[in-house]
Amino acid sequence: MYKRRMKDKRGKRSPQRRRRKNHERDAKYSSSNCRVVCYGPPKDKVCGWERNKRRCRRRSGSRGRHRSGSRHRSGSRHRSGSRKRHGSRHRSGSRKRHGSRHRSGSRHRSGSRHRSGSRHRSGSRGRRSKSPPEKIPIIDQKPVVQDEEEEVNKRFHVLGIDFNIPLNTKNHHTDKFECTEERVREGDSKKLPAELVVRRGQSFTLTITFDREYDKKENDLEFCFTTGSRPKPPKGTAVEFDMDENANGTGHHSEWYAKMVEKKGNTIKVEITPACNCIIGEWEFSILTSSKIQAEDDPLLFKYTSGSDITILLNPWCEHDECYLATTSLLNEYVLNDTGAVFQGNYKQINAKVWNFAQFENKVLEISLDLLLEHFGGQPTIDMSDPIKLSRAITEVVNANDGGVLVGNWSGKYEDGMSPTMWSSSESILNKYDETKESVKYGQCWVFSAITTTVCRALGLPCRSVTNFSSAHDSDGSVAIDEEYEKDKKTGKLKRLKTGDSVWNFHVWNECWMTRNDLGNGYDGWQVIDATPQEVSGGVYRCGPAPVTAIKRGELGRMQYDLPFVFAEVNADVIKWVKLSSSKWEKLDVDTSRVGKNISTKEPDGKPYDKNQSLFPWNWGKDDGRLDITHEYKYKEGTLEERLAVQNAGKASKKVRQVDEAEHMDVVMDIVGNDGILLGSNFDVEVKVKNQSKDHKVRTITVLDIGVEPKLYTGETGDEFAEKRYNDIRLKYEEEETFKFTLKPDDYLDHLEEQYMMNITATAQVKETGKVHIKEEDYRLRRPDIEVEAPKSGKRYKPFEINVSLKNPLSKPMTKCVVHVEANGIVNVEEKISDIPANSTWKHSITIKAKRYGRITMNVTLDCVEIKDITGYANIEIEP
Repeated sequence: MYKRRMKDKRGKRSPQRRRRKNHERDAKYSSSNCRVVCYGPPKDKVCGWERNKRRCRRRSGSRGRHRSGSRHRSGSRHRSGSRKRHGSRHRSGSRKRHGSRHRSGSRHRSGSRHRSGSRHRSGSRGRRSKSPPEKIPIIDQKPVVQDEEEEVNKRFHVLGIDFNIPLNTKNHHTDKFECTEERVREGDSKKLPAELVVRRGQSFTLTITFDREYDKKENDLEFCFTTGSRPKPPKGTAVEFDMDENANGTGHHSEWYAKMVEKKGNTIKVEITPACNCIIGEWEFSILTSSKIQAEDDPLLFKYTSGSDITILLNPWCEHDECYLATTSLLNEYVLNDTGAVFQGNYKQINAKVWNFAQFENKVLEISLDLLLEHFGGQPTIDMSDPIKLSRAITEVVNANDGGVLVGNWSGKYEDGMSPTMWSSSESILNKYDETKESVKYGQCWVFSAITTTVCRALGLPCRSVTNFSSAHDSDGSVAIDEEYEKDKKTGKLKRLKTGDSVWNFHVWNECWMTRNDLGNGYDGWQVIDATPQEVSGGVYRCGPAPVTAIKRGELGRMQYDLPFVFAEVNADVIKWVKLSSSKWEKLDVDTSRVGKNISTKEPDGKPYDKNQSLFPWNWGKDDGRLDITHEYKYKEGTLEERLAVQNAGKASKKVRQVDEAEHMDVVMDIVGNDGILLGSNFDVEVKVKNQSKDHKVRTITVLDIGVEPKLYTGETGDEFAEKRYNDIRLKYEEEETFKFTLKPDDYLDHLEEQYMMNITATAQVKETGKVHIKEEDYRLRRPDIEVEAPKSGKRYKPFEINVSLKNPLSKPMTKCVVHVEANGIVNVEEKISDIPANSTWKHSITIKAKRYGRITMNVTLDCVEIKDITGYANIEIEP
C-alpha cells in the first residue's frame, strides 16, 4: 500500500499506478514492522485463471497452444517451460503461494517490495526462494486485534459492500447478462448469487459500510484491484488508488479513479471508474483501511477482500475506448442484439439462416473469457486490453485447428458429430465445449462466424457476421484466381484441373469495430476478422483484423494481418488458362467482375430477424432485413477506381503480376437464370449464344458442350451427371440462338450435396478464330421451409406449445428425421420423428418452457437423409 509513483520502461508515468503523493503516510507504512490483517467473506465463484488451471489438468496429455501459436504436447501452453508454484488456493479460503499475495496480509515476492518496504531477493529476478513463506490463517469475518492501548483507534473495518448490481448493470448496458441476476444452477439446483459486470472507462457505484464513521482526518482508505494469480502493477494486473472526497472531481480517462459521492453514518457511496484501457476480465476487489491514530512503531493495516469478483468488459459507449462506436442504433444491433441472421446461398438466391447468438446466456461470458485466458497462457496479460490483439485471438480460439471450440468439416460425413447445418445457436456449441473440454464437431464458415459474433459481443466488441457471395480463395498470395483447363484426349472436352485457388458460392466472416492507432488515420472503423481455418497467418489458422477501407483501396503494402487474402476474396480477377503442353499455357479469358457480389449483413435495427428466409432479386431491398455493404469493400465494377485498386493490390502481392484486362469476346454466352425452383421440381437448363464479332462476320461454333455437375459451396465440383452437345452452329453478326433441355428430379436428386447447388458449364469452340469460350454459372434449388405457429406471448417457466408443419416436396418419403428447437433462455428440444410420406404434409406439436423473459426467437431445424437444413422460426414475447 501507498507505493511511490513508478515509471515504466519508457520513462512515462504509468496510468495504472498513478496516485497522489503523501510522504508522511508513505514513510509511516514503509516501516519494517507494519502489520496487515486480511479478512472478508469466502469466494462465491472460482476465478477464471483457476478454472483455466483445472481445465489444463483435465486435459493432461492433449495438445495446447503457446502464445507464439506453436503446439505443446504437455496439454497446456507455457510462456517458457512449465510453471511451478509453491502451494495453491485452499478450499478453506487461504492462499499459499510463493510469489503472490497472502490472504494473511503479508506479501512475499521474490524480488518485489514487501509491505514493510524492504526488498527480499533470492537470486535473479523472478526466482523463488528455497524456503516457503510463513502460513498465516485468513480471517473470514471482522478481524479482532488484541492490543491494550488505543484499541478503538485501530478498529476501522469494512463490514460489507453493496455492489448496487441492478443500477450499475443498467447504466453499463450489462443487465441482460444472466449472471447479473440470482439464478439456480442446472444439475444440482444450487442458488448462484448475482455478479457485477461493468464496462471500462465508465463509473459504477459501490456502497461501503464500516464499523464506524469514516473520517479522513482519522482514517486512511485505499482501493485495490487485482487480476490473475500473480498480479503485478508493471503488468497492468494490479492497481491501487486513493479515494477523492470531492464529489465533483474527475480523473483522467486512462487512470483508475474513485471519488466519494455520499456519506451517511457509517456508510459511504463511492464511484469507481476503471481505466478506459485496462485489461478485461475478472478482477478481485479489496479495500485497505487504517487509522492514523495508532502507535508509530506498530502501524496496522486491514485488508477487506470482497467475496465476489467484478467482471470488466470493453466499452463501445466510452469515447476513449478503442472500440468506441458513436451511433446508438448500431450499438443496439452489434453489441446488444442476441439474435440475428447469417446469409447463405448464392448471389442470385440468398437464404437467411436465423441464429441465436446468445451472448447474454448463462456461462457464455465466462466461457468467452476463459477462451481468451487459455489463449494468453492462462493468466491475464496486457494484450487483453487491446481490441486488435483480442480480435485476432478470438479468430484463433474459435477454430479447433489450434485447439479451439469448433472442428471444421466440409466432407459431408458427420457420423461422429453434428452436421453443421443443424446448429442454430452459439450457446449450444459453447456449452458443449465447456462441458466436454473437447472441440465440438462440426462446423462450416457460417457457424465459425456466428460463434465469433457471440464472443465479440459478449466481451463488448461491436461485431457483425458478413456474407460475401462469389468469394475467392487465393492460395498463393497473387490476389488473383487461376482456373486451369486441359483437353481430354478421349472426348476432346475441356476438363477443369484442381488447383489451390477456388471461388466459393459464399463465405461468411466477421467485422468488428475499433480504432487502428497502429495504422494511422483513415483505417478506423470496421475490420475484417475470420475464424474459419482457411490459410495460416503467422503459423496459426487465424485472420485479421484487416481494415475495410484499406481493402477497398487495395492498400496492401504496409498493412499486416492478412489484408491481401481478404482483398482477393472480394475483388480478385479470375483468369482461365488452358494447358497446351507440359510447359505451355494459353490464356482463355479474364473475368474482372465474377468475384465479390452482394456482400450482405443483417439490417442493424436491433431487433430479431423477422423477414423471409428465401430472398430473390425481385424482392431485394424491399424490407428484406438484409443490408448490402458491397460498396464498402469495392468501387463499382469496371470503374477506374476499381481497376486502380486491383492494380495497387497486384503490385503489393506476393507474386507480382501484370493486371490483365478482359478481352473482347466474339461469341458471348449467357446461362439463363431459373431462380426459386423448389427441390423436387423440374429444372430447365438454358443457354443463349450470340455473335458479337468485331469484324461483323459469321461465326461457326463447331462444338457447344453444356454440362451439369454438383457443386459444394466451397467451389469444389463433383462428377458431371448431365450433358448435351450441339454441333456446327452458324451465327450471323448479332444473331442469337437458345439451347435448352430439362432435368427431372430423378436426374439430379441423388447427385446434389448439402446446399443443393449445381454448376452449369457451357464450352464453345469457334472455327474462324480457333478460340475456346467458357461460361459458368451456378444455381441453387430451394428447400421447403418449416411453418411455425406459436403464441404471440407466453409466461416465464410456464410450458406452452408450438405447432410446426412441413410439406414434403419429393415423390419419395423423407426418412430418419430429427427435429431441433433452440432459443435463448429455453430448454432446447431434440426429437426423432417418424418418416414423412411422399408429397404429404407433416404436422407436429412441441412443448416449450422459457427460463427468461423478453422477446425470443424460436429456431426449428429438421434434418433427414433426403433433405438437409430445413428451417423455420417464430418470435415470441415471454412475460415475467
